[in-house]
Amino acid sequence: MSTKNGKTNSPAVSATNNLTINSYDVTDFGTLGTSDDSAVFQDAIDHVRTNGGGQINIPSGTYYANIILDSNIFLNGAGPNTTILKSVSGSNLDVIQGRDFALLTDTPKANPEIRRVRYAGVSNLSIDGNKQNNSAGFGMRIWGCSLYVNNIVVANCKEDGIYTEFTTHDYPLSDFSTTYDALESNFNHIKTIANNGNGWTYKGPHDSEINDYVSFRNEGWALYQGKGSLNGVHWNSWLNAIVFISVMW
Repeated sequence: MSTKNGKTNSPAVSATNNLTINSYDVTDFGTLGTSDDSAVFQDAIDHVRTNGGGQINIPSGTYYANIILDSNIFLNGAGPNTTILKSVSGSNLDVIQGRDFALLTDTPKANPEIRRVRYAGVSNLSIDGNKQNNSAGFGMRIWGCSLYVNNIVVANCKEDGIYTEFTTHDYPLSDFSTTYDALESNFNHIKTIANNGNGWTYKGPHDSEINDYVSFRNEGWALYQGKGSLNGVHWNSWLNAIVFISVMW
């Protein structure tokens, strides 16, 4: 257990992956509802990360914020179109970006490959890129693996709705080696809507699953697969500018 503002946070079952982890409320870290709530969200994420990770619960409402997501952090809202994370006007930033994304994107595999983000997730909320008031920005852009994303809507972004990327893991040293942590990610019940780029640019991690994916009225691909093996069922593309899926190995 850990405390913030005198409040004890007890173990709870994560909404994203059924792991038992500490659960926190973002409202314990400051007042929400301003024109830029980024500092409150980042304070919550940094506190939870330094205390071993956990789930951060976000109540109903629309919150203007641009967030850096780290390993072992799971953001959980009250439901899509009920909890909305919206890019701050004029920020020209991603709504959610994985830690060190700019340093890691398009880099070759490290040896050992232990770079982040790992074991992180987003569930039960909407992401709004606020493209009317920004000249750049993705909805969610993460370099990493072992991601758990469930029941989200990503819309109205100036660039892609979702962008995921990774290299690959090391050959396992043993059955329980840290280099053999789960590579694959799980994505379920996701919609990408009216983004100016692709609904989703997928460059890993390979061996992942996407189930119940709907892509509507994006100006690029519904799902652009740049690399990495991918499995799943129930994918639906409607009125996107380009044919559904591109596969490049």
